[in-house]
Amino acid sequence: MMNTVYIVLLSVLTCWEIWLCYRLMYETVLEKKYLTKWNYAVIYLSIFLLGILLGWNRSMLFFSLPASYTIIVLVVLCSWMIQRNQLVLKFEIASAYFVLVAVIDYILAFLSTVWCEEEFGEKIYFDSSFQQIALFFCTRLLVAIIVEKIRKWRKISDIEIRDLRKVLIAVVFGGSVILYVYQFGLVMIAMGISKYKGSIWLLSLGCILFIFVIITWLFVKERLIRQENLYLHQKEQMLHSYYQELMSSQQRNRELLHDMKNHLLILKEYQEQGNLQGIGTYLDELSEELKNGKTEVWTGNQVTDIVLNQKIGIAKEKNIQMNIKTEIVERWILSDRESCSLFGNLLDNAIEACEQVEDDRWIEVNIHGQQSIVFLEISNSIKGKPVIERGHFLTHKKETEHHGLGLESVKRIVERYDGNIAYQMDHKKFCVKITMYGEEKIFDY
Repeated sequence: MMNTVYIVLLSVLTCWEIWLCYRLMYETVLEKKYLTKWNYAVIYLSIFLLGILLGWNRSMLFFSLPASYTIIVLVVLCSWMIQRNQLVLKFEIASAYFVLVAVIDYILAFLSTVWCEEEFGEKIYFDSSFQQIALFFCTRLLVAIIVEKIRKWRKISDIEIRDLRKVLIAVVFGGSVILYVYQFGLVMIAMGISKYKGSIWLLSLGCILFIFVIITWLFVKERLIRQENLYLHQKEQMLHSYYQELMSSQQRNRELLHDMKNHLLILKEYQEQGNLQGIGTYLDELSEELKNGKTEVWTGNQVTDIVLNQKIGIAKEKNIQMNIKTEIVERWILSDRESCSLFGNLLDNAIEACEQVEDDRWIEVNIHGQQSIVFLEISNSIKGKPVIERGHFLTHKKETEHHGLGLESVKRIVERYDGNIAYQMDHKKFCVKITMYGEEKIFDY
């Protein structure tokens, strides 16, 4: 009877463990919002069956490599059945996760050898007991905290998971080596034939893990800094480009004003000759020239207006109809750099999408403010529903090295102002809606 209770409790803990793995995948390779009821049925059924299988196995043996490998493979296969993409990446994530769980199990097991001493093998390693269940519970609780921190961290930084594949591989191989070595030591302690105390093994394990964590943290930090520098460089380039556009526009206006005297003389000459057709033609040419040199005021923010005017010109060259509905925003909460990056990136993406459409190319921009709140909506025509992988839109650009950095920058700006961003799409239309608030949200990078 007691053995049955142990198996049930271990199965429940294992179900929790597998559910945490899927929860981690929701933020990386599984698009949660696109999951169907059938997908959820597969997930929960796999959690239940695999939980019973692994829980029963753990009631007989503290740790089993074959059982762990089997669970990893089955979890990966289930997630691949749900969304058939990124098979290798799913395997890397699942492997890293379960290796991490096993390593934490071993750390707590070594710690328990100091307390249990001779009773360690009987109470924890070879037989099921409430002490063993308590150890497994503490491990899953720590893992749950780690998973939640990773999820929140990804929401802030939104680093693409492909950039961390080296870390995943290092965790899998490094953790596997640690497990092989220290499994031997733990078995020796459990059998009472080890020459070393558990505290010595625990200390050495802690040192190895500390070094491993430091190296991993340094790699991630370096990646964050490199991406941040790239964002800043892109923004500076865009600001410089728009500044040059403004200067060019102002220069054209000065030239037109300087030549206005000559224009009037020519028109007067046409009038004296009674050449009405000549006057009409000349006025049409002059109006077009004035139109091209005009900088329209849309929002009242100079940089934003420059970006909008420049993108209108680019859209016109590409046969894209661009309609802008705005109002003068009394309190513009974005800095010049943020305005440049936000509107530049969003409109570049909209123009890129429209270029793939053969007919009916259009972009609509709606901007308005209310007190310290800014509302932005950009819609554009598309050719088919966008393809999404791991939370990112696939690009049609030939150069994909820096793809995603633009939207990454947009997300960071929106989150900085405690805002939200939403996407709506079908096979003909894509729409992004953004709301930002005046009180800036402070993040530590």
